[in-house]
Amino acid sequence: MIARVTFQWMLALVVSVSVSLPGPARAEVPSRQMPVVAPLYAPILMYHHIGAPRAGRFSVTPAKFAEQLNWLRDQGYRSVSIDDIASAAQGGPPLPPKPIAITFDDGWRDQYDIALPLLKEFGFKATFFVVSGWVGRGRTLMTWAELRDLRARGHWVGSHSVTHGAAAKQTDKVVAYEVIQSRNTISRELGGPPTIFAYPLGSIDARAEALARAAGYVAAVDVQANPIQRASQLYRLKRIEVRGTYSLGNLASWLIAGKDGVLPVPRSPWWQTLRRSFPGSPPLAGARGGPHGFCRGRDAPWRDCVAGCPTA
Repeated sequence: MIARVTFQWMLALVVSVSVSLPGPARAEVPSRQMPVVAPLYAPILMYHHIGAPRAGRFSVTPAKFAEQLNWLRDQGYRSVSIDDIASAAQGGPPLPPKPIAITFDDGWRDQYDIALPLLKEFGFKATFFVVSGWVGRGRTLMTWAELRDLRARGHWVGSHSVTHGAAAKQTDKVVAYEVIQSRNTISRELGGPPTIFAYPLGSIDARAEALARAAGYVAAVDVQANPIQRASQLYRLKRIEVRGTYSLGNLASWLIAGKDGVLPVPRSPWWQTLRRSFPGSPPLAGARGGPHGFCRGRDAPWRDCVAGCPTA
């Protein structure tokens, strides 16, 4: 029988985390020794809806999604799981030269009806982060039977909480419930626990991060436009949101700029730079568009710029 984590134990952990948050003259606690691993190029893409653009930035049309998958395949990207990324970041088996982790949030039915056949057509696997309390509620959401089918086809299912609440705005008890109960429910319904947690709304604090770790998740994902992952941030792995308004060139700029690290802002138009980087690549959609480029940032080194390049 699958072991369940008790709320009492986890709440005790959350209290201890809250009490030990930064204060004056706090003693350092020795951390577990881990092999030193260089920052890892492992982009994680985040999608929501695949269908008609009814949800604004959260909807990518099937034609755009197919175009993106086709480009990824032609450029040699290969599917990896987020477990694979977490393992490689800690010195485990190396990833392929061009890894890509495709993820979907919330468990919408169009992911099963539309995205799944396209993933199969282009040879990719994906991780589906589901809100356990939403599964099967109405025709727009996937059922547990469909999620079992996804896993049987070699895809992965992760947790996206019970109710999709923002952790930073919730009490300790509610945060514990969202992290633990969603894992227990998915374990019961799918016959095995999810290993990855996706913070709803990208809302993270020390409690949620500590609970995800203690509950048994291997890693957790944030929302930051950066394809570089680090062992020190296993519970804040970065995901690039793919918006419905993005062209293929926008997506390519994230992946190419991030792979080479900190690059100078190119003087030539961004699509010419991309064409030189991949001379055999097909013409990029939106190549006649606006002044998107490679831009320097602080925490997320590369950002999609619409009007010039900020220095912040």
